[in-house]
Amino acid sequence: MMGIRLATSTDWPFWHGMDAALTARWEADMRALGHGMAMTSTQAGETAQHFWRKQGYRDAGGFAVDVPGYAQPLELVMIKAIGVKS
Repeated sequence: MMGIRLATSTDWPFWHGMDAALTARWEADMRALGHGMAMTSTQAGETAQHFWRKQGYRDAGGFAVDVPGYAQPLELVMIKAIGVKS
């Protein structure tokens, strides 16, 4: 029986670059479906925002959830043009 192997920080050479490769594949799939823009989000306190900026995404806004019992840090919305809109 085949098991699932999770990559850990000690597996750096194994998974290094896979995040960018998966992002490029996702963007290619979105282009193939006719989309000209991709959008994602991350919390302002997370380091993922730096990854998305390296991939060419830019800040497009954000929102905060301040409802008692559901409060969350600021959520950054990030966008990137991935194709030419005709």
